[in-house]
Amino acid sequence: MLQDYKKTIDYIGSGNLNAIIPETLGFGDDVSACINLASDIGPIMGEDPKKATKKQAFQIDNNGDNSELQLLLTRYMVDETGAPLANGVTVSIDGTDYTTENNTAGSVAGCIIHEINGNTYDTLHDFVAAINAFPGFVASVLHALTTQDTGNDDYIDVDETVLPNAQSGGVDTLFRDVSETFTTCLRIGLPRPGDRNPLQLLSIKGTTTNVTAGTLRLIFDNDADYVADASHQKRLVSETLAAAQTSYLDDNVLEGQTIRGSVVLEVKSSDLTACSMDIHYRQALAM
Repeated sequence: MLQDYKKTIDYIGSGNLNAIIPETLGFGDDVSACINLASDIGPIMGEDPKKATKKQAFQIDNNGDNSELQLLLTRYMVDETGAPLANGVTVSIDGTDYTTENNTAGSVAGCIIHEINGNTYDTLHDFVAAINAFPGFVASVLHALTTQDTGNDDYIDVDETVLPNAQSGGVDTLFRDVSETFTTCLRIGLPRPGDRNPLQLLSIKGTTTNVTAGTLRLIFDNDADYVADASHQKRLVSETLAAAQTSYLDDNVLEGQTIRGSVVLEVKSSDLTACSMDIHYRQALAM
């Protein structure tokens, strides 16, 4: 997430807050991560200093829980000498007791594994909230609507990966399987995608391939305002998708509407195979 902040500063340059910021929405299994995930290892209430967390990792199995999405969060626990804890050791984390076991590969002892699945947490908002409920893990909704369905297997597997710390920006992950969803999204906010500073929208234009029953929508969707019935979402632009180069919004700096972030640009159809959609905006004066 911090990388996004740096990118925005690079675009603005020399303190010019009126500079236009361009973003491009593409399409693919490695485009538009749904969440940002990070490790925030630090003192935890009730933690035994002789049982510390050395590192943390995550793994995604798109059908690991009854053919639905499964996320595994692993803590690698060590003793005061830095050696891995044995299996079967009780570790208290924020008042909850856990028992150490092998990691998911079965190669390292002394781990604590947390599972989050789409069967129980079936919207992206609830999925992210479940991650944040575990001390030491930090997640936020990224390039997806907060109401996105996680109770399915429409995601890309990720092998166990060590999590970078939150100060370095974490990792963007949980990608849609676009051959199943035919959907791509881009979240926009300032200074980071999920932030709520005011924006001035200027233009949305681009091309797509295969547009059967296709739509392009720009939706106000802030996770802090989440309501289960989706009443927190407000459509700012809603257009029928076209294959040829098309302008869906075209305003100048005098006429562009000012909105409060963050917003999600969503492009989808029943058979979408390619997308290159440009959106231009800039920071607006305080509302």
